[in-house]
Amino acid sequence: MGRSENHIRLLIGRMEDKPAHIPNTPASFLVHYSDEYFYELSAYLTSIASFLHIPEFYKDREVAGWRPDDCAVFQSRRAGKFIAWKPYETLSQLAHNLNPPDFEFVEIDASYSEDNSPAQFGAISHLFDSYGRSLITSYYQKQQYRLREYYGPIASWPEVWRFGKIVRDAMAHNGRVHISDERLGATWRGLSYSIADNGREVLNGDLLTGDLIYLLRDLDNEPR
Repeated sequence: MGRSENHIRLLIGRMEDKPAHIPNTPASFLVHYSDEYFYELSAYLTSIASFLHIPEFYKDREVAGWRPDDCAVFQSRRAGKFIAWKPYETLSQLAHNLNPPDFEFVEIDASYSEDNSPAQFGAISHLFDSYGRSLITSYYQKQQYRLREYYGPIASWPEVWRFGKIVRDAMAHNGRVHISDERLGATWRGLSYSIADNGREVLNGDLLTGDLIYLLRDLDNEPR
């Protein structure tokens, strides 16, 4: 008999904060192929979902494809939520060399502590860091020239895009804040960075995987 409930097969975040279950509810939000971060997000999520098979095989000596009710769950500190995604349709399409469908995310309210200590991924942390750096950097590099044409100097950009630039620059400096101009600080969803924060850890510290998805969504909603 098949499982009637969604199953958390992969959690990227703090295990202490893991949600009890994933509700069978309609998607809270979609990422459509017309959204300009769709393909960067596709590469990011596919890499994470595909990586799961390595520990499953080498630790348990067995591996199964993602089932329709299997969920990958990502934590967002800034939104105070977990977001769940079912990789089955995406990977099935890509396996047949077809474009993936829209990404459907279900939001689950989080009730975890204010502890902002970094998420611990052990020896594989460099992989997730690399995936995150590629996601943010690729999207930013594709958009920066349009932003300069539309808004002018960086100091004139919308605050969310100034924040996005800070995160992108951190990706080039070992995942840590690196601001060279004191005028270019910014705040996003209650998290502020200024030149005084140089050296502060961004990835897996202030921002988790779910935060990167929300950040791209907010960036893409700005006119340019």
